[in-house]
Amino acid sequence: MSLADPNAYAGDVPAQEALRMLAADSKAVMVDVRTEPEWQYVGAPDLSALDKEVLFLSWQVYPAMAVDPGFAERLAATGV
Repeated sequence: MSLADPNAYAGDVPAQEALRMLAADSKAVMVDVRTEPEWQYVGAPDLSALDKEVLFLSWQVYPAMAVDPGFAERLAATGV
């Protein structure tokens, strides 16, 4: 993702690769950027086997699905 274009799509990370990266780096954090309805109806990642927790922070605002202009600031405020 380019810092010049914060709306640019950086690509998918396959689930197994994400788990591998989380397991390999003690400082790695998973940020689930889906919406609250997606967390409720689809489910949430379980990182308990890695002794980690998911950071839930929506990238888009439901129901309009507009990109949250304050996302980067909210993420920075979490300290990750």
